[in-house]
Amino acid sequence: MAWRIVTIILNMLIVGICCLEEPEGDISIDEIIRNASTGSVIDNRNGDVIVEYDLVLSLDEYEAHYGNINYKDNTIISPRKAVKSDHGGLLWPNGVIPYEIASNTFSYQQRSYIEYAIADWERYTCLHFRKANYNDKRKVVFSNGNGCWSNIGMTRNYGPQYVYLAPNCRYKSIILHEIGHALGFFHEHTRPDRDDFVYIQEENVMYNQLYNFRKNTWYVTDSHGVPYDYTSIMHYSDTAFSRNGASTIVTKNRNYQSRIGKYRQLSFRDIKAANKMYQCKPNWCKYTDYNCPGEGFIGKDCKCWCVGTPYKQCGLINVYPPTTTTLRPTTTTVRPTTAGNCVDKYSLCNYWSTFGRCTSSLFVKNNCKKSCNSCSVTTPPPPPVIICADSGKHCEYWSNAGFCQITKYKWFLIKNCMRSCGLCNSLAREGKCQDNDIECPKLASKGDCENNSEYMEASCRKSCNMCSPN
Repeated sequence: MAWRIVTIILNMLIVGICCLEEPEGDISIDEIIRNASTGSVIDNRNGDVIVEYDLVLSLDEYEAHYGNINYKDNTIISPRKAVKSDHGGLLWPNGVIPYEIASNTFSYQQRSYIEYAIADWERYTCLHFRKANYNDKRKVVFSNGNGCWSNIGMTRNYGPQYVYLAPNCRYKSIILHEIGHALGFFHEHTRPDRDDFVYIQEENVMYNQLYNFRKNTWYVTDSHGVPYDYTSIMHYSDTAFSRNGASTIVTKNRNYQSRIGKYRQLSFRDIKAANKMYQCKPNWCKYTDYNCPGEGFIGKDCKCWCVGTPYKQCGLINVYPPTTTTLRPTTTTVRPTTAGNCVDKYSLCNYWSTFGRCTSSLFVKNNCKKSCNSCSVTTPPPPPVIICADSGKHCEYWSNAGFCQITKYKWFLIKNCMRSCGLCNSLAREGKCQDNDIECPKLASKGDCENNSEYMEASCRKSCNMCSPN
C-alpha cells in the first residue's frame, strides 16, 4: 500500500492540487449519483437491473428481492413472498480484490481519485487491492458508464464485475461509496433495524419508487454487531427519491437530519463493519472487542481502535505478533458425514451457506456444520521439530564461564546457545518427559508456557504438558 500512497502524493503535486476534488456546495451522495444516472431501472446492455440509483442486480436477484418488472415503464408489478437462495454476492476470498482501471477512460487526475479511494479502504482494514493479472477471472473493473453503479459483493458469475463511474460521479466520496457496494455493503437506510433510527415519509416518495426503501432482512444482510450509522458513506440523504423536495428520511436523532448522505469519508462504523465482515483480527491475537473501550474494536494489528477522525488507537497499543517456533502442522481430515455432531441445527443453514455466511458468521459456522462442510476430525500435532544449534558467536565461552545457569542471562542463552548449554540431549529424548529448570512450575503458573513458548519448550516441557503421550 505504501507505493500507492507515495504515487498519489506525487500525483497531487504534479497536478497542483491540495486535496481531492469534491463537488461544490452541500450536495449529497445520492444527488450526485442521481444526476449522473440515466434513471432507467433496466440496463439494456446486459439485462441487469439498477435499483436505489446505483445497485446492480441480475434479473433473478431483482425479482427475488423486490418483485416482478414491468418492462414498459420500468416499475414494480408485485413483490415475491420469499427471497431466493441465490440473491446477493459473496465476500472476496481472504479480503483480496484484484482490480483494473479501464484504459483510455479516465484522466490522470481521475485515476488518482480511484487509487486514493482504494488506499482508504486498505489503510483502515485488512483488505488488499492488487492489480489484476491474466489469470484473474474474478476482478473489479473501474469503467465508464451511464451512471454510478456497482454490484453487491463479489458476484456469483465467474467473470469480471464493473464499477461504473460516469463523468459526473468521478469524485473520491462516490468512489468510496461504490467500492463499499463491491465489498458487500448495502445502503444504510435499508438495514433491517432502520425503523429504530429513522422514519420513512412515504407520502413524499416519488410515484412507483417506494421499493427503494424496502428493508433488507437479516437473511440478506449482517450488521456484524455494528450499530446504525447516520455518518456512513453508505447513507442516503433526507430527500432521497423525494417527489416534492420534502424529507423522505427523517432521523430520530435530529442532530443528523441535515447531514445524512453528505459525509465524504469513511466513518468509524464503516471501518469497523469492514473489519468485522472480513475478519481482520489476526488469528494469533488473543484479545476481543470486549478488551477495548466504548465502541472500540480489535483491528488487523491486534490493537484497539476507537472513534476518532475517523478512528484512533486506544487501549491495547503495545501488542506485537508472537515469535514463531518451527512445528509440524496439525493435520485435519474432513469427512463428509452427518453422524455425531455433524448436523445443521437450523433449516436455513443451506440458504445461509450460499451467501458465504460460513466464513463471515461465527454463529452460522458453529450451527451449520453440514452445510458449511466443517465436519472435521483434528488429529493432535506431532512433537515439535527442534533444531538444536548455537546461533550466538561466543556460546562456548559463555557456557564454560557458567552463564547458562545464571538466571539473568539464561533467557538469552537458552534461546541462542542450546548446544553449548547442553540442552540438545534432553530435548531429543522423546520418551523422557522432564523439566530442566527448577523454576519451571513457577514459570508455568505465570503463563510463560504461552508467553515465552520458545524457552519453556526447551526447558519446561513437563510443566507445560508438552510431552508426547506414552
